[in-house]
Parts: sequence; structure tokens; C-alpha cells
Amino acid sequence: MVTANSTQQHPSYEDKRYIPRWEVQNRVLLQKDEKVPAQEAVSRDISCVGICVELKEDVQVNQKINLTIYLTDSVSIKVLGSVLWTKKTPQGILAGVIFEGTKPKTQQTILDYAFEIKRSDLVNHWFKGWDQ
Repeated sequence: MVTANSTQQHPSYEDKRYIPRWEVQNRVLLQKDEKVPAQEAVSRDISCVGICVELKEDVQVNQKINLTIYLTDSVSIKVLGSVLWTKKTPQGILAGVIFEGTKPKTQQTILDYAFEIKRSDLVNHWFKGWDQ
């Protein structure tokens, strides 16, 4: 289980997710406070309920952030998130963010996007172990 002070996920946590995450590299604008300009980030993975982003500036666990995620050049979504964990890497900082109060239409947009780019991953995740 991931705790608020954790910097890493439990090894089995990711494997048992009902909602799959798709490895992607999308442009993300992250804003900690309306008074501070948004910072650029890049997604590592995304799901209907959260995202992992790589950024240059630190964020705090439990910090609320506004995200604009560019799914394509012409499609973006705006979500409110809360930082669950962070981890320093040689490239910067990874942050796991859970979305808060995401509208069903936004979740559907993420699913539609993921289905188009990683259709087989989604099918394999949901029907794992089924004879096809």
C-alpha cells in the first residue's frame, strides 16, 4: 500500500490495479498555485484516476495541483489532483497524482485516448486469463 510519506510504491500495488495505466509521454502543465506560473512536465503514465509526471521542481505529498494534460496536439483535459508520492531521479522528480472530482466526461476522454493508442493493453488487462 502507498502511504502519504512513501516515496515508492509497494511492488504488488501496481500489478493489482483494476484501472490500467498506459505508458505515455504527454505534455503536462502543472500549477501549484494560481499566483505562480505553471511548470512544464511530462507524463510517464496515465489512467482514468491518476497520472505519474516527471518534473523539474519539487512538489509536496498531499499538495493540491491543477493539471492541464495534452492527450494530443488538439485535445487537452484539465483536472485537479493531489500528490500521493514523489521520488527523485537523475532526470528530475517523479510524482504520482490522483485526480479529484474528475467528471465522467473527462474520464471517458482519457479512456477513448488510451483505447486508441494502446487498445491491446486495455483488452489484455481487463480480460487477462480469458481464452481468446
